[in-house]
Amino acid sequence: MENQISISANVTARINFAMQQNYVPVCRNVVLTNTSDAEITGARLRLTFDPAFAKPYESAPVTLRPEQPVEFS
Repeated sequence: MENQISISANVTARINFAMQQNYVPVCRNVVLTNTSDAEITGARLRLTFDPAFAKPYESAPVTLRPEQPVEFS
């Protein structure tokens, strides 16, 4: 099966306890790009952490059009 979605992200290189306590974002942004020729509907971005130092995040459903990036920040 061919990859249909490419993912890129800007994340903090180092994480420490003070950042977690002060709600400093770890992920600055995540960009999803549909690399197929067909539209993808109902896609969601879900982020979880192990160990669970931050709350999980789940986006609302989005439509990914071919070669059109969608940014979450």
